[in-house]
Amino acid sequence: MALIGFAMVCLVFPAHTQAEQKPLWLSAAGQQPPRLYLFWQAGWTPKTKPEHVRLVSQNPPDLFQYPTHELSSGLPHGSMCPAPAEHKIRWSYEKDEPGAKPADAKPAWWTTEEYARRVADGADAVKWVMQQTGAHGLAPYVCAVKIEGERDKRLRFWAFYDRWDLYKQWFGPKPSSDPWDWVQFRPDYNAKSTWGFYKPADDGSRIHSGCPNSPFSAYLASLVKIGAQSGLRAVFVDNPGCNCVCPRCQAAWQDFLRRRFTKEDLKKCFDLADYADAKLTDKRFEIERKRFWGHSAGKHLARLREAGESVLGKGNFWICPNGTPIEFVPSSPGCDAVEWAKVGGFQLGSRENNRMSEGFERTRLGKNLYFNATNDLILGHKMMRGLSSPAWAAPLRSHEFLGRDEGFYNLAAAEMLTFDGILCDTGAPWFPTAARKPFYDFYRAHEPLLRSGQSVAEVGVLCFTNELHLDPADSVREVRLVTDWLTEAHVLWDA
Repeated sequence: MALIGFAMVCLVFPAHTQAEQKPLWLSAAGQQPPRLYLFWQAGWTPKTKPEHVRLVSQNPPDLFQYPTHELSSGLPHGSMCPAPAEHKIRWSYEKDEPGAKPADAKPAWWTTEEYARRVADGADAVKWVMQQTGAHGLAPYVCAVKIEGERDKRLRFWAFYDRWDLYKQWFGPKPSSDPWDWVQFRPDYNAKSTWGFYKPADDGSRIHSGCPNSPFSAYLASLVKIGAQSGLRAVFVDNPGCNCVCPRCQAAWQDFLRRRFTKEDLKKCFDLADYADAKLTDKRFEIERKRFWGHSAGKHLARLREAGESVLGKGNFWICPNGTPIEFVPSSPGCDAVEWAKVGGFQLGSRENNRMSEGFERTRLGKNLYFNATNDLILGHKMMRGLSSPAWAAPLRSHEFLGRDEGFYNLAAAEMLTFDGILCDTGAPWFPTAARKPFYDFYRAHEPLLRSGQSVAEVGVLCFTNELHLDPADSVREVRLVTDWLTEAHVLWDA
């Protein structure tokens, strides 16, 4: 036996308003984020490119993540504005897309003049993609922590570091410390961070995670600035995390505690007489340590955003962190998403998780203990807005999962419009654009209306299922609590 309650959604809009030719988010000086954000989950080869361009141009997004454009630290370098590597790439030119395809590689490094030409090629590539697709902005991929190379052989990122002065006009003065000192030291491994799920390259190079409190943050910000100078409007920042107890983090950690605790509170809460006695590895700081790591990651993201804004102006460059604390599960104590968003000063956020395509999340809490949460695609967004966060959390996405089923896509798009959210639209050539077009057209027609930052829903949605095995009283009480709250809030409902 089950008790099921439903309510209808009623959207109330004023008369049709013609959208401006130029999207409002490009001229709003940081007031609103771009709302239609298209992830294209397929590489563009010379064979498939014409059809892919045609599909995207049918419904141009606010932001477009072009799959082969990447801002990369070390190798593998992407096709737009990469950091110098130990191979000098001679770029051939397709007839309609400059700087798009590597022709041959030689064991040499770019000269300063050659790198300047390479940056110019990246700017031409940005213009080409935007012209061909009609997108209002381009947002490439960048990893927030990736350092790849081999320090003893001085390969890849270490080779770049040794030749830093060739490129100091873009990256500033050469840091005095070796990049090995920039790598996160993880307490769970008691070792430097190494990405174990990637095998070493043939030359022995490995991937490591850079510490956000190290010179790596300034280096990556310089790379983002190059991208902004090339015409980029945003970057998709992957893996923006911190799990480090290195000496730089220890120093920043003590400053963090000074801002949060007086000496009296430090003694009362942690039985420590001085901030210098507070070690990041101390288990008494389990929650505060997570807050500090989130704060450190937020500052790193803020530096990337500010680098783009230094070129385009405050509020005119956007970052979209992925895999972020914009999630609320019992297994994430200390992940203060609102504070994290304020520190980072960003207004976009997404989260990908393969379990989300199944409609629920199963999170391990302990031995044989799990927390199950139903997925409504934009739960994170609704909670962030309810907590007056400055960030919009995008619908949950897992690579192509929005494109696997038209119902998933329709639900995410409708909820995005209803709750004034952001649609992180995962595109693929096999996904029919017919499902995308109605929502994009509606949004364009009502764009000024949908810039308020508040929900336009006049009637709430109430839909719950409770299994009634013995006494139904508990379920009835739960339903009554919800309906009483809706009534007091003057929200219409039906059950």
